[in-house]
Amino acid sequence: MDQWVLFDVGGVLIDAPLDFDEFATILDTADDGALRTAFERNRAAYDAGGSASEFWGAVAADLRPGPVPTETVLRLVAAECRRWVAPSEAVTRLVHGLRSAGYRLAILSNAPVELAAAMRASTLGAEFDVLLFSSEIGASKPAAESYLAALAALQSAPERIVFFDDRPENVESALRLGLRATLWPGADVAALAL
Repeated sequence: MDQWVLFDVGGVLIDAPLDFDEFATILDTADDGALRTAFERNRAAYDAGGSASEFWGAVAADLRPGPVPTETVLRLVAAECRRWVAPSEAVTRLVHGLRSAGYRLAILSNAPVELAAAMRASTLGAEFDVLLFSSEIGASKPAAESYLAALAALQSAPERIVFFDDRPENVESALRLGLRATLWPGADVAALAL
């Protein structure tokens, strides 16, 4: 079968929310919404290949003055990586079922180098034929370049690729390039979209 299923990671393959309480504890700050705002405001550069130290330093600078010690950065990265390699049972069943049915599987996700490495080393990541991350390909979704990189890597026509993402803007961009993109319906019903 020359049919691909292309997945985002956060919010799709991994549906556990980010643990801002854990991040706040590690940073020794209260999570009053400011941490989440700082995280989201500074994330694009990190996903594009920036360093963890720069990212968490920028997040912390939005909350309070002072540098973030290297050990603290390592703890923050480890906390996020733990989440990224822990799929739900429903996702595990879906991935195994699709693999058994002959589908080729790929990932296209906006992710920094550390999360990309964690996924590549995980048992979940081993189930995929191709893994593409914004920090490695030099483009983040919803930019057309990210989907063009996926088309080149998968060596497939866009109509032969089903793409799942949890963000409407990413789905819309993929649709413009001809992929069979759909908003993530959840692992229990995703196979019905194929």
